[in-house]
Amino acid sequence: MGVQFEVKKLDPEHWFVYKHLRLESLKNDPQAFIGIHEEKLKVPDDIWREQFSREHTRILFLFEGVQAIGIAGYDINHISKNAHVASIFGVYIMPDYRGKDLGKMLVSAVIDDIVKHHPQIIKIKLAVSSSQTAAFHIYESLGFKNTGTLKMEIKHGEEFFDEILLEKFIATRNPPAVRP
Repeated sequence: MGVQFEVKKLDPEHWFVYKHLRLESLKNDPQAFIGIHEEKLKVPDDIWREQFSREHTRILFLFEGVQAIGIAGYDINHISKNAHVASIFGVYIMPDYRGKDLGKMLVSAVIDDIVKHHPQIIKIKLAVSSSQTAAFHIYESLGFKNTGTLKMEIKHGEEFFDEILLEKFIATRNPPAVRP
């Protein structure tokens, strides 16, 4: 039958899976994320637990069988003026699984989850490091549009990376006219 991949949300008692993948992402791709691996290693477990179970945040995992191989999260802004916007963050696929459309599968599942659980959302936004060209192309293929670039936003070692801002409007939810 072949390898089976599944995207799912874990219960709060599985916070350690989030911690493991988040630390791995910071170690393997330091130029892609704001967080610093060495600093995050010092974060107490109770803070990891709290981050994993925030009210306005949802984290989804990509599994191959029982092995978590990817992660992506999103926040729903709880301030009324921005409650129609969701922000995707922390998208990561383990290196051995890249180039197999699994990133696209994971981000598609995140978008579907947002649409299913948050009917007020009309726009989804995210930012991607300029070093992550494959991720950028995944987001473009899912309908995200480049809305700008933050120059020299991420510094790793002595090298700077731009951060590309992208957004996608939910096709089934037409946004009202915008005043200039």
